[in-house]
Amino acid sequence: MNLQAPPKLTPREREILPFLLSGATRKEITVTLSVSPETIKIHVKNLLDKFGAITVRDAFTDLNNYQKFFGVGGLGFNQFNAHVDVVFELLRGRRDGLVARKTQIQAVNSPVDTITRRFLADEGQVRLSYPSQRVNRAQLPNENGGQVFQILLSPVIDVGETFELEEHIEFIGCFNPIHDHYLIRFDVPFSCRTMTYRFPKDDYPNDISYQMRLEMNQVKMQGVKETRNADGITLEFSEYEPGASVRVSWTYS
Repeated sequence: MNLQAPPKLTPREREILPFLLSGATRKEITVTLSVSPETIKIHVKNLLDKFGAITVRDAFTDLNNYQKFFGVGGLGFNQFNAHVDVVFELLRGRRDGLVARKTQIQAVNSPVDTITRRFLADEGQVRLSYPSQRVNRAQLPNENGGQVFQILLSPVIDVGETFELEEHIEFIGCFNPIHDHYLIRFDVPFSCRTMTYRFPKDDYPNDISYQMRLEMNQVKMQGVKETRNADGITLEFSEYEPGASVRVSWTYS
């Protein structure tokens, strides 16, 4: 589904939203929340204004998406990525790789002070670096064969604020020189995501392919644009699905 950046709602507006989506009347909301009709009227107007709407019907899809991902009783997300840009490069020798990643992170309901990165690498080492002085990195004990890092932000990302996190990731001795893959899970709702995979022009794979997965199942997803060129493949995603991931594989003969 195509998602827009969520507006900053007050606690009362977040409380009212599920009632509006269920078709409850203003009187029913008033009785349930023990708030005066005039107060409810003001809250509803302010809420709809934030979605650029006059009626619930005008913005039903965006209201429903907010409730599903960020609302009270929803999936519990507190971050939104307006845009994610990932560039993966397999280096000569085929064992090492570099990733440059830029992520626009918006805090939705509460400040964001920590971001976790997990890398599943059976062998080799993963190194992270961050140009921003706002970022401190801490490596946690490995778990289930994975390397785990916590990204500590100071100052934190306040509610409604957007911060662009720039990351440089080194994979050292992590890849098989004959056949391997790079998998990324879509852990945070986004509006747009671009992923570019580059390979040495003088040592180009015999085959490059990708699979979309939803949980454990291979699926064909909407909103995916594929572009191939002389040095690799670019995938652009305009729709988000919870639990989705993309796996790009390459093979040398």
